[in-house]
Amino acid sequence: MALNDVILLAKGETRYLCPFDSEEVWGVNDIGSDPKFEGKKIHKIFRFDPTDSRLLAEMKAIAPIVSWQSYHDIRYPLDKILKEFNTEYISNTISYMIAYAIYTGVKQLRLYGVDAPYGGIYEIERSGIEYWIGRAEERGLRVVVSKGSHLLRTITGSIYGKPREGNIPLYFAERLILRNVLPKEGNYEDMEKCSLARWLIEPKERECKEFGVEVMRMANGSLAYKVGKEFANEIWMPKETWDYIANELIKLEKAGKLPAEATTIYKKLVKLPEGGER
Repeated sequence: MALNDVILLAKGETRYLCPFDSEEVWGVNDIGSDPKFEGKKIHKIFRFDPTDSRLLAEMKAIAPIVSWQSYHDIRYPLDKILKEFNTEYISNTISYMIAYAIYTGVKQLRLYGVDAPYGGIYEIERSGIEYWIGRAEERGLRVVVSKGSHLLRTITGSIYGKPREGNIPLYFAERLILRNVLPKEGNYEDMEKCSLARWLIEPKERECKEFGVEVMRMANGSLAYKVGKEFANEIWMPKETWDYIANELIKLEKAGKLPAEATTIYKKLVKLPEGGER
């Protein structure tokens, strides 16, 4: 009998928003070992990588494993799914899980912890995830992506051709990196723009309470922040602020002084929706 509502739970930071209120929760790999999920019911574990016996035992203690590997408890119908959808474009475990949900007739699939931030391995895999979300919606399966995920949105958060203004999805760590690379001195006009930019990316009181952000004043009078768990939020920027930050990042990049940790932010704020640069 097809399920009406399934939660797909992966290991991104939005996993902690998971309400565990669906008919079934499908977990990725060893997600069930997260101590914050103790006592929470996970109905199936999806795993496709080679696995040592210790990890295998830990996962099987949480839920039966769905896989086409020999260690499976529930055999993944790989050949039938490849034939059904006429593609071998399966880029990661999440793609396997969405394909399985479509194949088994799930009506609604909610994604938590499937954040796919820009940069690193997730940038390589996200296209596959979004492909399968498209296939799911094509079949009438409703897919709900958790708040804070970077799925199903452009790198700037704006549609193609729209001026640089609006909500930009930024992780807290990205905001701190951005805060640190903005200049601390300059002419009045630039510092006025810088002041607004800093205010927009500073953690707000509501965020501090919700995510446990600690504000610390350093010996030199500057502020530092510590957060218990990473999170992403939408930061609204007017065009003037966006342009100012982009120009500062471009200056650093051209001078060969762009920090490695700021490269993802550079892509988000400097790369235009049409794929070019200023």
